[in-house]
Amino acid sequence: MMSRSQKESMLAGMQQSLATADAAFLVHYGGLDVAKITELRCQLHAVGGGLSVVKNRLFLKALQAPGYESYEALHSFFKGPVGVVYLKGDVGVGAQVLHTYSEAEEKFQIKAGFYDGSLLQSEDIKALASLPSREVLLGKLLSSIVGVHRSLLFVLSGPSQQLVRVLQGVKENKNDPS
Repeated sequence: MMSRSQKESMLAGMQQSLATADAAFLVHYGGLDVAKITELRCQLHAVGGGLSVVKNRLFLKALQAPGYESYEALHSFFKGPVGVVYLKGDVGVGAQVLHTYSEAEEKFQIKAGFYDGSLLQSEDIKALASLPSREVLLGKLLSSIVGVHRSLLFVLSGPSQQLVRVLQGVKENKNDPS
């Protein structure tokens, strides 16, 4: 049994984790052993995330504190063993880790998530996981911006190149004695 001070400390830790995270996902981990949960924690840590196994009542109490009203939509998902995944940075990469792990482990399920002020269902998280990483998207954007400039340069340089060729042909015809 936890003392009141331990519960208050855990409550403050949960609220701090929620406040600093870019996204939070609820997962069902029932039936997984400690080694498999540790493996998932390592994978999440590599992408700037973390997994906390929480007491449902205590976490719901953390969500009832002032400033956490936006998380109210998550209340209905706290049934059974629930873990909370906190992600910082590129949320899509963390969602990919969770999705890949849920496909490999049938006992592990993604219940819901909260990202950018919106509730995400498990289907939304799978869609988020299918997106390319931030670096790939930035590369594609840069490529399309550079491509427009290259096309414009090609179009604008075409007439001047043709004029140079015509002048070169006239010069060769004047120098040709035949």
